[in-house]
Amino acid sequence: MLIVAILAAVAAPRFLGYHEIRLINACNRIASDIAYIQQLAITTQRIHGVIFHPERNLYFLYVDNPSNIIEDPLRPGQELTVNFDVGPYAGVFLTEVDFNGKKRLEFNSLGVPYFSVRPSKPLTSDGRVVISSKEDSRTISISPNTGKVSIVE
Repeated sequence: MLIVAILAAVAAPRFLGYHEIRLINACNRIASDIAYIQQLAITTQRIHGVIFHPERNLYFLYVDNPSNIIEDPLRPGQELTVNFDVGPYAGVFLTEVDFNGKKRLEFNSLGVPYFSVRPSKPLTSDGRVVISSKEDSRTISISPNTGKVSIVE
């Protein structure tokens, strides 16, 4: 009987908390949006970027310059802006953003990450976005040269 109880405790699934689920979803959203703009930059041969505003707890994606916010493919006719204060990500916070000291990440037509394409300033170290919730935090890392996006717990 004791063996069954121990096995049941070890094999029991780990239930994620409400805030942890929102944090994981927000990480996946940021990572997929960064990969999305990298692919757009390659396929359209135009500069695409993202600007994070930790003080406003949001970010937006743009083409060519920050005043030209791209359309959200999930909400046609609306700009692709993600606000962590409302909706499915409420309770998640942009804690830290660093792309060589800037809060902007851009991709050139080859998909290479820059913190500024004009003038040409490629990432020289991993860029990162740290987001947190009430219970935990995660880091989204962007590699220089390739733009590979990784989520670190």
